[in-house]
Amino acid sequence: PRDPPARAGGGRDSARDYRGLCGLGVAVVQAACPGIIKQEFPRRVAPVMGLYSAALMGGGALGAQIAPVIANLAGSWQQGLAWWALPVAAALGLAWRALPGAQDRHRQSLPRTGRPASFCAAAGRGC
Repeated sequence: PRDPPARAGGGRDSARDYRGLCGLGVAVVQAACPGIIKQEFPRRVAPVMGLYSAALMGGGALGAQIAPVIANLAGSWQQGLAWWALPVAAALGLAWRALPGAQDRHRQSLPRTGRPASFCAAAGRGC
């Protein structure tokens, strides 16, 4: 029997797309974090890299244990995946406050054109 056509927001193709986006996010973060650590903590690289490595392992283990529970409680894997946006938002907020000078560098890197910075950030390109 043939597979049914993929529906918007569900089906095998959307699961593959979500996995691809998650994999891309992991690749970007894991490539960027060591450089950020070296830049922001030049005198404490070893302990901060150790903490980062431990957080990767602990987060992976915790996520593997909790993800099925969240998906069951939410009713579907798509809704369960959406719930993971909450800890991501919390981590971004903590990183924004914790990284020394992050806010100053962000202000300096904003484009100086007539376009709003939020548009440029959402479009993923400089304006």
